[in-house]
Amino acid sequence: MPPPVLETPDISIIDTRCSTTAISGPQDVPGQDRFEVLFVWAGCFTLRDARGTVLVDSTTCVMGSPGQSAEVAHPVPGGDRYTQITMSAQVWHQLTGDEEVPLSARVPGWMQVAGR
Repeated sequence: MPPPVLETPDISIIDTRCSTTAISGPQDVPGQDRFEVLFVWAGCFTLRDARGTVLVDSTTCVMGSPGQSAEVAHPVPGGDRYTQITMSAQVWHQLTGDEEVPLSARVPGWMQVAGR
């Protein structure tokens, strides 16, 4: 994993390139010990967990909560480029106030362009 862009005890931001050169079936992804938001800037993959299944690309971000594992599959070759933001429960609740973490959310157009 590349070095973090930002790392504090409460928040971490990491930019990653995943070089998948072939279509791959489901792979287990272990749960984090923090909340996370993943923004995909290039490529796509499917993510499935207890909340459902979503196709993730630059128009969609996915969210996870502590201990939640998932399966990821790459339906097309070419790899991904994404930013992973992880945060402590305190930061998550300050930002959202929500107890339930949604599986995904729409990424607004201005953010899609900024990510490219």
